[in-house]
Amino acid sequence: MINVNEVENIMTTDMDVQFSHYDRLSEIEREVMLKQFETATGISYDDFISKISDAYVSKSFYSVDIPSNDARIEYVPHDYVFEYQTENGGEARIAICSAEEPLRDYFIKCDDKEQSEINGISVMIYGYQDIFIVEFSHENINYDIETNNITLEELEELLTAILE
Repeated sequence: MINVNEVENIMTTDMDVQFSHYDRLSEIEREVMLKQFETATGISYDDFISKISDAYVSKSFYSVDIPSNDARIEYVPHDYVFEYQTENGGEARIAICSAEEPLRDYFIKCDDKEQSEINGISVMIYGYQDIFIVEFSHENINYDIETNNITLEELEELLTAILE
């Protein structure tokens, strides 16, 4: 059974992050980035995107970068983000991070939260207007999924595919 926790309030915050877009890399740069992605997440890029249904068309792939502790490097990837669009105009943003929860520039206020279970994995699903926000961890990867204009059934199909 899917439990959708109704969000009472969303509060925004400002974070010191930068974005690295990977859609226009040379072949060599792409190979290096994909190796870094696999090292950071424990899953290959191809294995991850193969879980996503053909109903979702890739719009963008990028990282959310945070300040580095290494003086030689200004920012390092924290989250890797996949953005998809559906034929019906729906959108899905899937952020993954193995170190901790993916970053988000807002906080959710919701009392009396109830978890859902997809393929034996506990997930937290929030609903706000036409948005679903999902948080969970699976196979040492932390996920933060945000959708717009997607039905609950479509969300369940997406989560089921990711959690196979």
